Amino acid sequence: MRSDNELNEMIGNNVYKLRISHDLSVKELANLIDYADSSLHLIETGVRGTSACTLVKIADALGVTLDQLVNKSIDEASSEDQIKLNKIFAICRSIPAKELNLVIQILTSVHRHSDD
Repeated sequence: MRSDNELNEMIGNNVYKLRISHDLSVKELANLIDYADSSLHLIETGVRGTSACTLVKIADALGVTLDQLVNKSIDEASSEDQIKLNKIFAICRSIPAKELNLVIQILTSVHRHSDD
């Protein structure tokens, strides 16, 4: 069983890596989740744990599930494609249905042409 310190370090490291992959500063992510940037920094460095509610807000802001955020160490090389997909999903969540159909058509067209 992992200690609280080990869990805090792993989660903090995952938050850091995901934030960097989204090109967000600590202040930008903190603003997205309505949280103090100094407190977010303490989470990222593993110095402090946080509530489940805050972790859900962080996961939502970074386009990952809570499970992805807390249950494994994120390997930068193997998770690069997943991070890109999560960015696409996060963007698509905010697009109205009519425009989302256009996005689907574009992606379908790109996919067809990539098979050529």
